[in-house]
Amino acid sequence: MTQTAARRRSIARRRALVCGLLFMVAVVGVRAADPTIVAAVKAGDRDRVAALVEELTRSGDIDAAEPDGTTAVHWAVRQADAPMLALLVGAGANLNAVNRYGLTPLSMAARAGNAELVEQLIGAGASPREAERAMAEGQTLAMFAARTGSVPALRALAAHGALDVHARESRNDTTALMWAALADRPDAVQFLVEAGADPDVRSRVTDYPHLPNGVLRTGLEEGVSFVGQTPLQKGGWTASMYAARQGAVEATRALAAAGADLDAVDPLGASALSLAVINGHWDVVTALVEAGANPDVADEAGMTPLYAAVDFHTLPDTYGRPSPKRRVVAGSVDAVKQLLAAGANPDARLVTRTLRRQYTAGDGRLGEGATPLMRAARTADVVMMRLLIEAGAEVSLAQTNGNNALLLAAGAVRGSAGDPDEVTVQQALAALSMCLEAGADIDITASNAQGSTALHLAAGSSGAAEMIRLLVDRGARLDAVDERGRTPLDVASAAREPDEEAIAVLRQLSADGTGRSRR
Repeated sequence: MTQTAARRRSIARRRALVCGLLFMVAVVGVRAADPTIVAAVKAGDRDRVAALVEELTRSGDIDAAEPDGTTAVHWAVRQADAPMLALLVGAGANLNAVNRYGLTPLSMAARAGNAELVEQLIGAGASPREAERAMAEGQTLAMFAARTGSVPALRALAAHGALDVHARESRNDTTALMWAALADRPDAVQFLVEAGADPDVRSRVTDYPHLPNGVLRTGLEEGVSFVGQTPLQKGGWTASMYAARQGAVEATRALAAAGADLDAVDPLGASALSLAVINGHWDVVTALVEAGANPDVADEAGMTPLYAAVDFHTLPDTYGRPSPKRRVVAGSVDAVKQLLAAGANPDARLVTRTLRRQYTAGDGRLGEGATPLMRAARTADVVMMRLLIEAGAEVSLAQTNGNNALLLAAGAVRGSAGDPDEVTVQQALAALSMCLEAGADIDITASNAQGSTALHLAAGSSGAAEMIRLLVDRGARLDAVDERGRTPLDVASAAREPDEEAIAVLRQLSADGTGRSRR
């Protein structure tokens, strides 16, 4: 090592040592700076505070603060200690001190919903205007109090002219009523509406980039490239929509009682009822249905709450969304019953694939013209199929791509044992039988855009021998050809993993003297 290099290393070591010592001094200084009055209030030692007050008032240290700007008055409010606060007020402590977080003692009292302290502070000279000026993003004392549900605190603010029910914070334009709804505070909702809050005002429509269209039917904003999986909502929500999304059932009831428009829709066409369904909040669904919400309000993809509830029962596993709990999934059955009882149209059709905000990219076999029954048949969901058919769902309807309930059930087999999205042959058989019993057309004309009949689709499935026998027994034609000129036997033979039993059954049936096969 050269002499110059050694000197540089020595200098570096000395600098590091000095920096370390300075850091230690700073830390010790911070700790030592913890004001005596703050420490006494933190400890709840009123006698000590009383003894300190006279001395500190003379020295000017009554407003000494911690490094983040929190004073003894903040701490008295945080600990809900009204007598301690009275001592500090009597000593002339600053009631409008702002800490690093933009909080004054008054905003802390409002955030705790403590009406007694709100009254005490304002009565002693704390300024609501100064408190709100310091708060982040235009938030208000009323928003803080509304979130706690404390009507006495809201009433105290109103008594001192500090309750603006029309005020909006600056990030999303939400109001105190929306904050109350999100926190499921029905008493606060009622108070705010009676004070003049409009339950149907909307939050801001967001201006960040949204998903491109495979999902939202709109292109990317100019100059934006899309990367990611989870779509963001566009905003434009009412208090009822926020309550529905959050599962705030009591706030939902309070808003309905206050005359909120339960059928209002967001920029993508979703109503509060749809938002409750896609989030699995079945108690909110019940509350909205009982309050008269329209079960047939469809979003811009044509999806109604009924379709969404059917979809929820067999949601596919997908990236970015945890699987719903079993009890939540099971709750979709009662939700469908309620929606049907409320007059939901079992044959309401999609106009395109479902929006990705349901945390699924949709299914290529379900698009324009798809009904709730078709969605249930796609996953052989016989529980939902039975409910829909009993409610009058038409089994013969088809999408613009030709797929109908029978075809979707025939092609429903997928996955393997242990796969959360598995549909077994037995499930598909049950779904096929249900379609046929309901009058599904098995004739050659019942085919999709690719010319595939139910027998073609069944033949391409693994373990399909029983499905083939059922369909042929009910009249499915073995010589039907798709757009590529293939018979069901051709499809079975060309499968990635050919099912020898299915192939053998097709050959046996073809050679059974029917004359229906081209083979």
